[in-house]
Amino acid sequence: MVNGKKIIGILGAVGSGKSTAARLFGELGCAVIDADRIAHAMLDTEEVKQELAAEFGNGIFDEQGEVDRKSLGDKVFNDPQKVQAINAIIHPRVMEEVETRIADRSRKEEVRAIVLDIPLLAEVGWHERCDSLVFVKCDEKIRRDRTHKRHGGRDIEAKKREKFQISLDKKAKIADYILVNNSEVSALADQVQRVFTGIIN
Repeated sequence: MVNGKKIIGILGAVGSGKSTAARLFGELGCAVIDADRIAHAMLDTEEVKQELAAEFGNGIFDEQGEVDRKSLGDKVFNDPQKVQAINAIIHPRVMEEVETRIADRSRKEEVRAIVLDIPLLAEVGWHERCDSLVFVKCDEKIRRDRTHKRHGGRDIEAKKREKFQISLDKKAKIADYILVNNSEVSALADQVQRVFTGIIN
């Protein structure tokens, strides 16, 4: 809890609907901090571009000199050492910005709670900062279909990412609440409403 505001962490697999759940919490008055969005913004900074070029070469840039995320992902996610290398460049900056946003949002009277949508929340120990952990559960086939649709068939990248993450069973066990997201958004919204009521009361 920061300045009286509870911190809610979202857990779940790629394609499970973590960001959708976070958005639904946002509609209930929570401030949502999206680490993926922060990381994407970091890729546009000159300092990060220079460090990435030194580590991975200039082949990760497109014709406009911007980071080609697919090329970067292809280089990184087959090699644990390269995953470590990119995390060393991006991760500290992202988490510093997350800290800044938590402090800022916690001072706003209208914010009812703070939601952390961080892909590696448990892996980096940030689950311990949370007052409540919410696991978004979803059948594997549905997750696969969603990821396939979202990434235009490049869902193999999601599988590569998951190799470096804590198992879903372990994440479900440390969660305080479980949302089941196998159907319509309205069904998920009803669950989010019930869970949020439990958290703030």
